[in-house]
Amino acid sequence: MKKILLLIFVVVGLFGDDNDYTPEKIKDLKYFCSRDFMSSCVNLGYAYDNGLGGLERDIFKAKDLYTKACDGDNATACYNLAILYSKGEGVRQDKFKAKELYEKACDKNEYDACNNLGILYERGEGVKQGFCTANDLFLKACSGGNAVACVNLGNNFLVNNRCEKYDIQKAKEHYGKACDLGSQKGCDNYKDLNTLGYLRKK
Repeated sequence: MKKILLLIFVVVGLFGDDNDYTPEKIKDLKYFCSRDFMSSCVNLGYAYDNGLGGLERDIFKAKDLYTKACDGDNATACYNLAILYSKGEGVRQDKFKAKELYEKACDKNEYDACNNLGILYERGEGVKQGFCTANDLFLKACSGGNAVACVNLGNNFLVNNRCEKYDIQKAKEHYGKACDLGSQKGCDNYKDLNTLGYLRKK
């Protein structure tokens, strides 16, 4: 079974569906963002980020809007902005800045951010490598309902030198939770462990 740590590189808006971003809605978002309603700034940034509601994609406008909303303590905006810094879109790639933004969002229980911050600690990117810190972040995100983090935590119970001791039962527990949360990867890994019966330490 191939074990790969999973990053979440999908920016998010606060509407339920991209089809909700109509030209009329964009007009409303611009109005309310100009009056410092930060959720409107996040959604407007998302629209520019993805070219929705009749807007041309403009990553620089998206970055400015995410920055404004993040400065206004909107966790989703900080998470979206961290992705731009992680990927180097609209800004110079800066893992340390991404780490700061993921941390700010995670502190406000944006669980996608906690997972990605865990990856940075796992890899030592923009921060001193720390497997135990990474696992704590994966656990927080998994407990908050983030299926990807549950898979990542399950992976780490099957690898030596990842802070936690090798424990196939705990790996299965986290893969099972990921599966319950809708992760096909979690379901597949859980099935693999049941089929194999055990895995050798790596």
